[in-house]
Amino acid sequence: MIDKFKILNKINIDIDKYEEDGTYNKEDLKGKMQERLKSSDRMNKRKNRTKTIISAAASISIVIIGIGVFNPSLADNIIRRLPEFETMLDKLKESIEDDGSVEYSPELYPELEEEKEEYKKSKLIATPVNLSSKSEGLDITIDKVMYDKKKIYLDMTLKTDVPFKESKFKKSIYDSPYEDGVLYMDMDNVKMYMNGIKLDGYSWSSGVVEYIDEYTLSLSNLIELDPTNDIDETNFKITFDIPDNKYRYNDDIEGKWAFNFNIKSIDDGKKDIEVNKKDGDYTLKSIGISKTYAELKMELPFQPSLGNTHDNFIIVYDDKGRELEMTVAQEGANKMYTQINELINIGETPKYIDIFVYENIPVEGEDYKPLSSFRVMLD
Repeated sequence: MIDKFKILNKINIDIDKYEEDGTYNKEDLKGKMQERLKSSDRMNKRKNRTKTIISAAASISIVIIGIGVFNPSLADNIIRRLPEFETMLDKLKESIEDDGSVEYSPELYPELEEEKEEYKKSKLIATPVNLSSKSEGLDITIDKVMYDKKKIYLDMTLKTDVPFKESKFKKSIYDSPYEDGVLYMDMDNVKMYMNGIKLDGYSWSSGVVEYIDEYTLSLSNLIELDPTNDIDETNFKITFDIPDNKYRYNDDIEGKWAFNFNIKSIDDGKKDIEVNKKDGDYTLKSIGISKTYAELKMELPFQPSLGNTHDNFIIVYDDKGRELEMTVAQEGANKMYTQINELINIGETPKYIDIFVYENIPVEGEDYKPLSSFRVMLD
């Protein structure tokens, strides 16, 4: 039987946001939930548009499938604040099979599926680098790199002196908690420099692993950069550790791997369109289109702060009505907000994009009126 809490490990839950009826020990439940839930580094820094629904649905689901007890009465104590909760909860419950194992459902994790597609696209357009660094008996070669100003993708080969499953790195590789057959390996203490300047505002998640032979495996990792980065050609320096287990405790691996290479952005033909159109309380300042992403710059109604956050959702669709995945966003000075959305296919520029601002996440089949809307012609 797997740990059912692992199916929620990409979900960051603020338990204090939800109201409960006090029929159980709230502090005890919170403690157990917080021990088990683990959000990835990248997801903590991404403003995922589905965070409200999924966080709330996960809170409900934990009562039903968590802490080893099935007690429907506890679930009834949680007040569902959005109508979508029941739909999400049903999907979570359906994924739990009779024997306690979890059946992977792409519908339940659309963002995970989108991330897999992002890896595939990046691999296709990556540039050969072929740089190696060896430490602790592990030789890591960066074979290819893709850089498009907003993210950098690393395609690597890892080779050990002894079979991986007999090496000190055997616990560094672990199964996906989503039961989708994917293997993962983490990078830790990642430090990056561009043209000699130490970077801030970047984030990454676990790398995807595939065995080549018993001594060799491939590792792919996608690092999202500061969305305001606009450097076209740069020298990259990157160092990182490989923890000897996914929980990073009792780590006996002291190695560090370092790489230094020059890279040019693939989006040389990026097109910037000045818009300066206001609708409602929002002003769309500009749209940038590259081969892989759309970048929007929006003036918000107010300057966000810790005590006054911007919680509305900005959703982007292409000319075929397909939603473009938001990968990263940043709030800046002077009420400026920057958001990056991935195009569906590399080099396929839509004729136009539609941008909507919603107070709540729109649900399919229901009519939600946006706070603001924009259509921008791109050709």
